[in-house]
Amino acid sequence: MRYGIIGLPRTGTAWLSTMLTFDQNLCLHEFTNRSVVNGKLTDHGVRELRGLRRFEGCFTNIGATGSDLICQPFEALEAELDRVVWLERDVPSILTSCVRAGFPGSPEEIARQLHWLEEKRRALKALWLKPSMTLSLPSPVDFTVEALEPLEEFLSFPFEWTRVGQLINFNITVKPYWRTN
Repeated sequence: MRYGIIGLPRTGTAWLSTMLTFDQNLCLHEFTNRSVVNGKLTDHGVRELRGLRRFEGCFTNIGATGSDLICQPFEALEAELDRVVWLERDVPSILTSCVRAGFPGSPEEIARQLHWLEEKRRALKALWLKPSMTLSLPSPVDFTVEALEPLEEFLSFPFEWTRVGQLINFNITVKPYWRTN
């Protein structure tokens, strides 16, 4: 099965990617390497979403997470993903998180890019033709068994709960980034 977890920056896509990579499950964060700069799509050595297929012989479940999926053509998402999880978080709280994380640019510039991405994300979600193969989750993701059980059920493979607990309790530092060119 191939799936996508689509959300704006600071919605938990990187955490989910790490959490969902174990055993026969591979989940790549920002696999297509697309970003938005000043409301324009920018390619940084873009990989097409169909590139996920090359992992099919090695892994049972293959996923991709990130805001870069918002910038994929709708036809590619529909053709390549069996299931989609939409992460829902309001733009003002994302903006606060981006500023706190040290994203470059003024809050106004960041807000403009976030609003553009959110508009595109909503349009993609409205076009999705497989409603039974879609799930919406509130973000930031609550990493508890109760909150993640619907995701586990939707993706139809058992999570490695001990590893999930370890990931959540690690004290890690992630360098903030924001593509600007």
